[in-house]
Amino acid sequence: MWNKNKKKLEDNKTHIDLLLEKFMVNDEFINKKKVAIIDCDGIISNNEFLYDTNGKSMKSYGCYDHEMISFCKKYLNWEFIFVSADANGFKITENRVKDLHCSIYNFNWQERSDLVKEYRNNQDYITLFIGDSISDINAMSNADISATVNNAPDLVKEYCDYISDKNGGYGGLADILYNINYNI
Repeated sequence: MWNKNKKKLEDNKTHIDLLLEKFMVNDEFINKKKVAIIDCDGIISNNEFLYDTNGKSMKSYGCYDHEMISFCKKYLNWEFIFVSADANGFKITENRVKDLHCSIYNFNWQERSDLVKEYRNNQDYITLFIGDSISDINAMSNADISATVNNAPDLVKEYCDYISDKNGGYGGLADILYNINYNI
């Protein structure tokens, strides 16, 4: 598709300036404590597990999310915590999350929900929960803001403030982070 309305950055501007302008960032927002608690499988991965004769051996992760997470951490003061209930593939996921320079916990649905409550109630954070499983609905219901990706079940979408039109592992998380910050 040919884009007749192509934009260009001004010579003295960067993509960082563009995002900061779009988000209308101010000191009050930057200084407010914010945490994103994010399910892993189906959000940062495409939700496909690859098995060999030894069992689960690989997962596929998207490349767009790292850039947006880095931006949110550096310029908007977001904290990121990843959660996974996949005990068999936890080491694989842990390696990806280490590349994102974030923390990860092997938490079930109840522990996720409790973590959201702890940040929201005890530490006065803006809490964002991003997930795609029916078991994520509890944590979504406890968060200030909840979001999911396009390929999540319809029931999960009913409990979300924002639903990306992109799939998990294919830019869905980056899209959620962009739109959440744009609309806060």
